[in-house]
Amino acid sequence: MPRRPRARAGQSRGGAGAARCRNRSAGGPDRGQSPEAVALGKRLFYEQLELSIEAAYERASDVMACNAGTEDARRGIARFTKRTV
Repeated sequence: MPRRPRARAGQSRGGAGAARCRNRSAGGPDRGQSPEAVALGKRLFYEQLELSIEAAYERASDVMACNAGTEDARRGIARFTKRTV
């Protein structure tokens, strides 16, 4: 099956699911999300477009594990656990 052309930044590949994902991920710094984590997630998303599904999962696992160890992530996790306890 041929791959569809890569979407440019700010463009969607379309579909009903794309709008739902945009609405859910429209957070950003004003919604309590780290600008660094948002940028990392976007970079990972576009990297994965060129990878096989197996390689994309492996890359995402590596990036999430590295991100979880940052000071920024630790602060976010601490804030979250304080709210949910």
